[in-house]
Amino acid sequence: MLIKLKKKAIFAVMWISLISGGSLCLGKDIKEQAKTVFLYQLSYFQKLDSLEYTSTLTMHYAELADIPYSDVFFVLKGDKYYRKVVMKGTKGEEKGLMINSFNGELYQFFSKSSEQNGVLIFSSHPLRDDTASYDVLLELYSFAYSPDEIPRFATLRKKANWERLVDGVSGYTEGEMFGRKGVKLTLQKPKVKIGEGDAAYYQGETCEVFFASEFAYFPLYIYRRIQVSPIGESQWVPTEISEELKVTEVKSIENTVFPLEVERISKDKNGQIIGKTIFKVDAKSLKINKLVDENVFTLSRTEAGMIIDEDTGEVIQK
Repeated sequence: MLIKLKKKAIFAVMWISLISGGSLCLGKDIKEQAKTVFLYQLSYFQKLDSLEYTSTLTMHYAELADIPYSDVFFVLKGDKYYRKVVMKGTKGEEKGLMINSFNGELYQFFSKSSEQNGVLIFSSHPLRDDTASYDVLLELYSFAYSPDEIPRFATLRKKANWERLVDGVSGYTEGEMFGRKGVKLTLQKPKVKIGEGDAAYYQGETCEVFFASEFAYFPLYIYRRIQVSPIGESQWVPTEISEELKVTEVKSIENTVFPLEVERISKDKNGQIIGKTIFKVDAKSLKINKLVDENVFTLSRTEAGMIIDEDTGEVIQK
């Protein structure tokens, strides 16, 4: 069943019925109410044993003007995952390829562009996931991670991850958004150090998340304020940007709600739009808790021009 959210309401960023009909819980109640909402999120991911879909991203960013489109193929089975991102130019031509995968033993990253032969890196430890921001669910649940964390589904299946978020909850409000009842949680994340040397900086975040009660408290809207502060002689200057993520279409399948379309808008400290991304999932491709061919999680080494063992630093193939 496809559920369209009202377009007029989608682009309204003000909360409705926060005064009339809404209630504000204070003190200890905030933490207890938030804990209940977070348990719904834990249950959602623990029930998501397998997932498969294809999606298309349309990106409007100055630095990505020559690669505005990306096709994504994603497969999940337990903690194993495979994410292939094909980046495309303005005319739909392929400009580059990135794959991140974990087969239960090795993390693998493969990249290829028109100027570079394929490079495969593997490690027994998590590699930086350069494809995570192309994932519709991981983007939607970005509020659950610390700014210095690598987003992974395995993290969202851990109760400890959700329990740690409770301490950062500073507000809990009942109300409506998009014509749907639910609750808004305000989360404050402590500043953490990102990077090293002259490139290092502190980043903190404040998130407001609306969870729709009729969808088992699935998040439909996230507003993030990201604060960046320099460290010493860092090249970074104090700044603040904001991001809005809005779910504009969902699908109910196998008693699970899944976002088919998500819009992300980024703004600078003056409120000017600096980027926009639209995630669109092919509804026909969506498979939840179905059989998965696990061979997909181990990347072929025959297409790589260079192979690197990250554990030892050894270049196996040049």
